[in-house]
This record gives sequence, C-alpha cells and structure tokens, in this order.
Amino acid sequence: MSSRGDIFATGANRHQVAEGDVRVWHLCGGARVGEIVTDLNSIFGLAISPDGRFLAAGGGGAVFGLRWEYTGGVEVWNLEEKQRVARLGEEELFFVSSIAFSPDGKMLLTSSLPKPSKQPRNDYKHVRLWRTSDFKKASAFGEHEGDIAKACFSPDGQFVVFAANPPRVGIRAPASLLATLRRKSFLPALLRNRRVRVQLHDVSSMTPFIRIWNTVSRREELQLELPKGRVTGLAFSRDGRKLASCGSSLMTWDFEARKAPTEFAQGSPSSCVAFSPDGRILASGAGYQLEPGSPYEDCGVKLWDSKGGRLIAYLQHEKPVHSLAFSPDGLTIVAGGELGELLMWNIESSSSPVVRND
Repeated sequence: MSSRGDIFATGANRHQVAEGDVRVWHLCGGARVGEIVTDLNSIFGLAISPDGRFLAAGGGGAVFGLRWEYTGGVEVWNLEEKQRVARLGEEELFFVSSIAFSPDGKMLLTSSLPKPSKQPRNDYKHVRLWRTSDFKKASAFGEHEGDIAKACFSPDGQFVVFAANPPRVGIRAPASLLATLRRKSFLPALLRNRRVRVQLHDVSSMTPFIRIWNTVSRREELQLELPKGRVTGLAFSRDGRKLASCGSSLMTWDFEARKAPTEFAQGSPSSCVAFSPDGRILASGAGYQLEPGSPYEDCGVKLWDSKGGRLIAYLQHEKPVHSLAFSPDGLTIVAGGELGELLMWNIESSSSPVVRND
C-alpha cells in the first residue's frame, strides 16, 4: 500500500504455475485501476514508493514438472505510464522475501535467499539497499547461515530491522549421536544403507533473532533474541516506538529502549502483522493445515489491544491470510488470501469481508 493510502498492489506465487502479473487497486471500494505484466514467473514481494509513482516487484520461482525455474531479482515500474524503469539484482537476489522503499523514497530495501548450491554460503549478504536514483547497490549486510525473513525500515528511515531465522535443519549434532541412535535401532534400514549419507542436526536450540542495522553509521546494533521457533513478519508502529514480530510467537517490543517483548496468546503461528495508524490495535494474519487434504484451521485476521495484549476481534476466513495492511484512517483492513483472493474488512461495521478475485 502507498503511504498516501489510496492505492495498493497485489501479486501471487503459485508453485505449479507462472504468475507474474501485478494488480493495482483503489482502496475506496476495492476497484482495480491497473495491471502490470512483469517478466517474473512469480511475485514474492511488492512495494509502492511513498509518492505513489513507482512499484517494485520481487521475483522467485515456480515448479515446472520436477524442475525449479526461477526469475530472481526486482523489477521497478512507473505506475502512471505502466513502463518498467529498472531491473536489478538478477544474479544476486533469489526468492525476494521482502521489499520496501525507504520513507524518503531514496532507497529500496530487499531481503532474499542465495541461489542453491552444493556448498552452503555462510557469507551471503541477505539484505541489500539500492539507490532509487540509479538503482545501483548502495550496501549489503545480513550474513547468516539460516534464512533472513521479512525486513523493513523504521518510520524515520534510520534503521533496518530483519528477522534472522535458524537453519531449517538445525545445527550439526554431535558425531557420537549417530552411534547412539544406531544402537537404539533408529531408522535401521536407512542407516544400514552405506550409499546413503546421513546427517543429523540438533533442532533443540534454534533461536531466532531480530537484527538491527543502523543506516547512518552503517553498522549492526544489538540484536533482539526471541523464543525458539521462526519469525515470518515484522512491522513498526507509525511513531517508531513499537516493533511487532510474528511467526511462532506474536510479540511487541519497546524499540526505543530495546526492552523485553510482550507476548500475545495467539494460539497458532501467524504469518503477517500490522499496527493500526494510531498504534492501539495490532492485527495478525494466520491459518494452517496439518497435512494436505485436512481442513484449514485458525484462518483469518485477529485484532489485539497492542498495549494489554487482549484479543479484541477475530475476523474469520475459510483459508489462510498471508499479508495485511490498515487503511490510513484505521477503519479498513486489506488482506491477501491463500487462493489469491483480496479481502477487505470494515472493522467498524461488519465482520464479513468483501472478497475480490478478479
């Protein structure tokens, strides 16, 4: 959504089909006002510049047959003229997990994964800043052996915060553990097969962090440690005093004091989070499926008292919600659903969303 709040953009990624179209909508009534056809085969991140003139779309990949085909990098488009003005990071950005313009519009922020390789790249810089004057790389940071999830600017543009998740397979377990498990008949058929290389990993000590990069001093500051699990989203309050993180845990932080967070009793993991413009309400989007074919559970958007942690309302939907934002007046929530549907709730008048699929 643009900072003016009058337009927002949607895109989709579907693993089994290419879908590089971006739709632009007007907040009033949810009418579609335009469409951009990119050269990306999936859309993994979107951002509109503060002045509403430009749109940046981050690419990823799709599965064709049994083979991944990806179109990494970022495309930047002039929204009024519907013309592409830049293509950047094609060789550096693989699955752009988040993208954002700085509050003054002078920088573009991306977080991404490295291209797959046989040897892990622990020196890969997951987070990059690009100048919007010429769309050249200004700086890169965020080395991490796991993955970097969502990254965002603080409202004053002085900080970039990003979630550093542990490796999904955990850290290497002690070598003695293999012998112990062999004696206990752990996966005996697999372990007897000498052609199979078995690696064991310890997932009991997986701790995610929120890392903080000072854009003025160009160095990293004290990181914030979370409970075990993963972080999937971050959001600042408009005044920059509070930071929210979601994922395995839903929390708010006193960002100015870097104090311990307040944890919300969310029940199940959340995928996205946003503050209302006045900072009084925290919205989290969620939904999950225990296994393919089973019913979806806990789907929709939950509204919380951001100060006390009390659940105010539950805006239910039949499928998971993966992205959300408040309108500038705080009365409307716009969300993206599992099947590409656009959801709009008026949180004062109705708990039933307006659903758009066109």
